[in-house]
Amino acid sequence: MLAGYYADGGFEGGLKSGVLMTIFMIIPGFLLGGVLGAVLREAPVLGGFVVASAFVITIIIVAHTAITGIIGSVIGALLASRKAV
Repeated sequence: MLAGYYADGGFEGGLKSGVLMTIFMIIPGFLLGGVLGAVLREAPVLGGFVVASAFVITIIIVAHTAITGIIGSVIGALLASRKAV
């Protein structure tokens, strides 16, 4: 909400800041998931399970952040546009 509030661009500004926040969440999520998958791929018993679960968990976390972040950012931008000058 704070990002959208400080962006102060109405609906479009809030949407842009929410999408930017999502992009910044995707990059480290997939890097950490990829590193974890590369390191544990050759583990005898749990290797494949860890790789698959790291990818699925990363997707879930990024989707959750994207949805709530974009909604919160748009709400913050709309509240900023309604403030009295």
